[in-house]
Amino acid sequence: MKKRKKGIFRSIPVPERLIESLSLVHALRETKHKNARLWKFTRMTGWRKIKEIMTIANIQGSQATAKGLRHGFGGYAIADCEIPLNMVQKWLGHAELKTTAIYANAVGKEERDIANKMWR
Repeated sequence: MKKRKKGIFRSIPVPERLIESLSLVHALRETKHKNARLWKFTRMTGWRKIKEIMTIANIQGSQATAKGLRHGFGGYAIADCEIPLNMVQKWLGHAELKTTAIYANAVGKEERDIANKMWR
C-alpha cells in the first residue's frame, strides 16, 4: 500500500486461501522471518510492473495506475463488500475518517442499488 515514511508499511489481512497460493510459489511456510518480503524489487519497479499489466489487460485511463488500484480497492471494500469505514481507513492509512468517507459517496447505479435495499 501507499508508503509515507521509509520502513513504514500498512498491512491488510488476506484470506488463508491466498496465503496458501502464495506459499506454493514463495515457500511462505518455510520462511524464517514472518515479515519477509515476497518480492525483492523496489516500489518504482512494482509501479512499472502494474503499468505493464494494465496495458496488457487493455485497462486505460486514471484507473490504470497504482493509485487507481488503491482507489478501486477502497471503493470496492466499502460499496460492494460493506467493509466498515474505520477498517478501510486503517488499511488505506488515512489519518482522517472524512478522507475515507469519500469512497462511500454513492452515485448513479450504486446509489439506486443501495436505495433498493431499503424497499425489499
